[in-house]
Amino acid sequence: MNRHLFKAFYRKEEWAVKEVYEQYCRLLKHVSYQIVGDNDLADGIVNETFIRVLDKGELEDERTFIAYMCQVARNLSIDAVKERNRIDSLPEDVAVNDEKNDDDVLTLLKKNLEKDEYDILILRAVLDYPFKDIAGMFDATTSSIRGIYHRCRKKAKELLEGLL
Repeated sequence: MNRHLFKAFYRKEEWAVKEVYEQYCRLLKHVSYQIVGDNDLADGIVNETFIRVLDKGELEDERTFIAYMCQVARNLSIDAVKERNRIDSLPEDVAVNDEKNDDDVLTLLKKNLEKDEYDILILRAVLDYPFKDIAGMFDATTSSIRGIYHRCRKKAKELLEGLL
């Protein structure tokens, strides 16, 4: 990657972020998919990888940039598999909520998430809408909806940990 693109990426210039995303999203998706085995989850991990790399700040050496991004994607993928295995191993009475508890959960989520976040979470997690359809409803890109969804899922998990 050339130095100009590298610097512009860390200044979060839209053209640079888009170009770096286009150059490396397939590689990162491959890294993630090899671990999680799920296209949608791998796409979300790619988005989260870019968010984390941008939030971390500029690396000292642009030559390690690609390796660093792959490592972040790998770590996020491993965490996702651990989380999936943890949820799959919950006792049935904890994993399946009764109706009263469902109402409490939805109320808690609605109070603590932004309206769009809540709507996206419900459309995807409860109603199983494809990301493409949700993106059309919100006049947004599929990848931005995936990113919002995965961040909302993380927030929801943190909110609900006390209930389980």
